[in-house]
Amino acid sequence: HYIRCAVTCEPPQHFAVPLRLSMCYEDGTEVSPQDASCLKILGDGSQKLEAPREGAPSTFFYRFELGSFRRADRKFRVRIGAAGPEDGRSPVEPCTTPALLVLSKKKLEAAPTR
Repeated sequence: HYIRCAVTCEPPQHFAVPLRLSMCYEDGTEVSPQDASCLKILGDGSQKLEAPREGAPSTFFYRFELGSFRRADRKFRVRIGAAGPEDGRSPVEPCTTPALLVLSKKKLEAAPTR
């Protein structure tokens, strides 16, 4: 299952704003580059998005595909912010999605045989 998310730029810009999507923990700390590969964006796989001009919403679908028990049973978010410039100046403030609890699949123990 994928989660649908829509974002708009406030205040509206007169130009399209390239956005960067990144996976982070519930407290906002970005995950390691290895763990960041668990963020799957439905589309071309570039994890890049553009907020249209004049405040129109930009919609994307995402999911977390965790394959390790050590990363499971934690809450994760997606941070959406302007891509570049690297000097920290941005026309928009970053935002995050609500935190999602990712549960691991527990192994079922076989019933004892008689």
